[in-house]
Amino acid sequence: MQDLQRAVLGDFTRQMRALLDDFGGEGAGDGFTPPVDVLETGDAVTLRLEVPGFRHEDLTLEVDGRQLVVRGERPEPALPAGATAVHRERRFGHFERSFTLNFVVDRDRIGAECAHGVLTVRLPKAEPARARRIEVTAAS
Repeated sequence: MQDLQRAVLGDFTRQMRALLDDFGGEGAGDGFTPPVDVLETGDAVTLRLEVPGFRHEDLTLEVDGRQLVVRGERPEPALPAGATAVHRERRFGHFERSFTLNFVVDRDRIGAECAHGVLTVRLPKAEPARARRIEVTAAS
């Protein structure tokens, strides 16, 4: 009975992967799209991406003009000898996320750190992009 269940579940999994590949959905292929939070303050924008299982050396960031690109690769672990995957929900492979920034970034002060499965990217705004209060004085 277990062999039949494994065969049916394995066939179903293959069909679902093919369907997702056809539509290019979030779970398409072997890749994935990590969720992100974007926070803005007066002087910076901070992105927090969920990247559990990634080491900092598995991640790359590029800023080109007003475009931020975050890439990562998490290899699929090998199965133990003689084991067959019956069901898999963990995502492996390559991801790439692009963000168009609505401000000029101070490239010399960009910072990124990865801790506890969260990549935090701080993008300081360049001086001209920051709001500045201008004092109005009385005319003499």
